Amino acid sequence: PSLLSGGTITAPYMAVTGDWHNTFNMTGGTIKLEQESEDTLYGYYANTDCYVNLSGDSKIIIKNTSSNGGAQGIGGYPEITMSDNASISIQSNNSGSGIGGARTTTLNGNASVLVNNINGATGVYTRTLYIPTDSNATITAISSNSSATGFYSEYEADSSPATSIGSGTITVESNGSGDAVGIGNERGHIYMSGGTVSVTSKGSGTAFGTYAVRSYYKGWGSFNISDGSIAATSNTGNSFGIYVANTGYNNSSSVNVSGGSVISTSTNGGTSYGAYTPVATATVTGGLVSGGTYGVYAEGRNVTIGEDDGTQPSITSPEIIGGDYGIYSGNYYFYDGIIKASIET
Repeated sequence: PSLLSGGTITAPYMAVTGDWHNTFNMTGGTIKLEQESEDTLYGYYANTDCYVNLSGDSKIIIKNTSSNGGAQGIGGYPEITMSDNASISIQSNNSGSGIGGARTTTLNGNASVLVNNINGATGVYTRTLYIPTDSNATITAISSNSSATGFYSEYEADSSPATSIGSGTITVESNGSGDAVGIGNERGHIYMSGGTVSVTSKGSGTAFGTYAVRSYYKGWGSFNISDGSIAATSNTGNSFGIYVANTGYNNSSSVNVSGGSVISTSTNGGTSYGAYTPVATATVTGGLVSGGTYGVYAEGRNVTIGEDDGTQPSITSPEIIGGDYGIYSGNYYFYDGIIKASIET
């Protein structure tokens, strides 16, 4: 294994590389690349499966002032663990990410990933993300001119461990013409039992939405929310608390909410959905799902509210709120809770 415990490493475009199951431990010090480059600047890059452990007050700082180059804190496909006050900070006049393409990423303690770019910004791009319940970790992605994503999972449900988010904060802000995405899920399983996801779109366009949770492509994974909060706000277009895409594939995605809150608002005339699941089965047994227009939109699919368990029905939980429509679906089964809307369900 390699060890960096202090000092500063700089390089023209790639500071540290790992090859063939190398382990890189960084317990202090700084990796710092600040320059104008047509290439992507990397703090650490793994050519094959490697292991990266950042702890103490270790820092990776990347700044690329070129409008054509990029910036990435850690690239390749390593297994990454960040602990204590370890931090990754990315600033690019083009696009880039804090962590890109990792196999697994674990964020402990006060670990932080900050990406603030002019064009596309991604905080953590990894197959699987772990944020334990006692973590104060933060992921922040800000784009001043394009799309921004906090966390993106790009692997299939049957081939990769499930993502587990037990605490921490994911903050996303898009000020351009692209999407703002808190959690992007390609085909995996996402379990959220705590923490906060806050997504805001402030761009000038109107054709894009704000997606707090989005399922891409074949979308046969699942979203499972038992606690924590998801809030999506769009100042210009549509807004989605939970979004499962209609991709044309045989979709077997599922959305399960048993606690916490999912709230979606659009402040400038757009349509907002608490949960948008026309190609997924939605089950809400606890918590709050709220949208400025629709609470749950699942045209042609089944929606189950509460549990048919033979006990006295609850009239307070779960809670579905739609500014116009509480539930818009093919069939819905209402066992517990309360549905509020100004027009109809």
